[in-house]
Amino acid sequence: KGYIPTERSLAERIAALSAANEWDGAAQESLELPGPGKLDPQDWPDKPRVWLYKAGFSNTEIRRHGWYWNPRLERVILPVKDDGKTIYWQGRGFDPARPKAINPAVNRDGLVAKYGSGDWIALTEDILSAAKVGSVGEAWALLGTVLSSSTAMTLAETRRPVLLMLDDDAAGRRGAANASKTLSLLGVWHKQVYFGKDPKCVSRDEIKSRVDAALADATAT
Repeated sequence: KGYIPTERSLAERIAALSAANEWDGAAQESLELPGPGKLDPQDWPDKPRVWLYKAGFSNTEIRRHGWYWNPRLERVILPVKDDGKTIYWQGRGFDPARPKAINPAVNRDGLVAKYGSGDWIALTEDILSAAKVGSVGEAWALLGTVLSSSTAMTLAETRRPVLLMLDDDAAGRRGAANASKTLSLLGVWHKQVYFGKDPKCVSRDEIKSRVDAALADATAT
């Protein structure tokens, strides 16, 4: 009596999930940025753009960073570049039945995503947090919780203060503690800074205030 089914059958859902996993797998085989891409966030579905809006990024900033929506993969693609060359990318999805993030299968030793510039360097876990902190200084995303030996050596060579801004959870605190030991051995001044939540969820004003307070300690010593 006029009833129109709006949900896909189980078979259709299984087929769609299988196809999506195949696209994910194919994308991860290459360092090339997966297409197609929609560059204007206003052309994206609600969930992915709200995810970036909640982290405090405007449409202008999203476009400037080169983040885009891939409708085939149904993911936001976050490119990581060095001197204009793509060295890594991450695809963030929003389907609970699929992996939250995918990335190319490359050697990540010493690989970081760098944002901003300044007299200090903050280390974060993820790309969005680095981009957020990088709007008030310089930040490197470790793409995880482990500070590699090569990245630690690079930090020592810069002779700049290092602020550890990993996520305020068990894994983040563990990673920050290990990074602190490594930096101490290299004679790098550093300080752990926690916000009670991921740096990407903190306002720029609060980030700057906490950075200023931490660096005041560096000046005092």
